[in-house]
Amino acid sequence: MILHNDGLIELRYDIKTDVLFVRWPDVNGTPASAIAYSFKKLLDTINYYNITKLLLNSKHTKVDVDNEAYKPLTLQLGKDLAGTRLQKIARIPSELALRESKAQESIKELKSTIALSFITKEFADEASALAWLTGNEAGSSAVR
Repeated sequence: MILHNDGLIELRYDIKTDVLFVRWPDVNGTPASAIAYSFKKLLDTINYYNITKLLLNSKHTKVDVDNEAYKPLTLQLGKDLAGTRLQKIARIPSELALRESKAQESIKELKSTIALSFITKEFADEASALAWLTGNEAGSSAVR
């Protein structure tokens, strides 16, 4: 069931698996305030539905904004996620090497700043990520 879709971010909840699927946004020329709004909707949804498993799909994400404006938003989101009931986050990395490099920098900085209250793992595809999140890991293809 789609819980939120504002054209930037889509939040889809699967009641059967208790997983929140997030299509990570394309933020080409998007104002920081719009990105912050979408991130707040993500946090509000996680808290309202007591989400414990999250699948972030960044595979086709395009980010063409100033990293100095975007990075603080993603770091704040990571800190805010640490204050939720999340237990597992599966992430499908971006296909774009430069974008993924920046994402890894942010993840590394976040992990050095705070103790995360959830486990994170990266996967090549959604099926493998979902298998890990739901405990059905046979044959999964983790990236890292």
